[in-house]
Amino acid sequence: MIPYFILLLVVVVLSLIAKKARNDKTLYRSVIFSIFLVLVLFAGLRDESVGTDTNNYIGMFQSDRVYSSLEIGYLLLQEITKLFSSEYWVLLTIIAIIVLFFYLKTILILSGNYTVSLFVFMTLATYLFFFNGARQGIAAAIFSFSIIAVVNKDYKRYYLWIAVAFLFHKSVLVTLPFYYLLRKKYSFKNLGILIVSLSFMILLFSQLLTLLPDTMTSRYSQYVDRGQRGGELLTIFHMIILSYFIFMRQYISRSQKNIYDIYLNMVTIFTLIFVMVSLAGLDVNLLRMSLYFSLGSILIWPIIFKTIRKKLKPLVMLFFIIGHLMFFYIYIGKMSDLYPFSFNSIGV
Repeated sequence: MIPYFILLLVVVVLSLIAKKARNDKTLYRSVIFSIFLVLVLFAGLRDESVGTDTNNYIGMFQSDRVYSSLEIGYLLLQEITKLFSSEYWVLLTIIAIIVLFFYLKTILILSGNYTVSLFVFMTLATYLFFFNGARQGIAAAIFSFSIIAVVNKDYKRYYLWIAVAFLFHKSVLVTLPFYYLLRKKYSFKNLGILIVSLSFMILLFSQLLTLLPDTMTSRYSQYVDRGQRGGELLTIFHMIILSYFIFMRQYISRSQKNIYDIYLNMVTIFTLIFVMVSLAGLDVNLLRMSLYFSLGSILIWPIIFKTIRKKLKPLVMLFFIIGHLMFFYIYIGKMSDLYPFSFNSIGV
């Protein structure tokens, strides 16, 4: 697990340097690019054994067969990559470039403290998801631009980015009803609406799973099933964090409350998915839906730290760091064949 924690440390240190260098545009951009580059190379130069589904993507890339079941966007990406190289690390690197461009751009635009946001991005494993589900990882990263549209009250761009994401994974269709729901004021009434909408989303996602080949569905189940050993702990973690966010809402300034509610709604949806799957015994494949709402926690924590009193900040920060590091440790150890990590021969 050491490589993952070293990567986390490097990213956090670089983000702190970038924060100090805000007035020096050249240095600032260089450090931000360094963060991007480090994250891309770590993912792109990983060995084929890292990630349950990595070998399957490599097999499709190196095969002459046309996989008609794959989305057109990913097929084009794969074929264009083949024009330049037949080495699988090139494909993995290009996937990483796309995913990290969209995520990091979104964090830089929306986050009030990108050091905190990057720490959560890493430790809650949003970064690690595309090590397995590359196509959905790309779709979710593109969908992050839809969250910018929600914040800016631009429903046209919200649906535009969903359309682009759909070219890489059909599952993004489950986000179609959520533009107006995410913008609603957080309340118990809205919570009920979210639960009903989430039930509809689960039904839709279940139907989408039936469109996948049996072998692909079994692979999804395989790498999520491995996480069930730590799944209950992760679910409890999400429930505790959501409860804290709901409690803190009363202290959020009026100027920040609308944006806070958007992120809080996302965290609520994310947590409800975990609760329904882990505690209600639903199909573990449904956990994949939560990825589209993982940005909620990534973006809400900077608002929390801006709000809490100075005396309490060190204590909250301590629990924040310990809790997320424990989550990171459990996730790496229990899910998706991420451990042990090794670089391929190019990366050595």
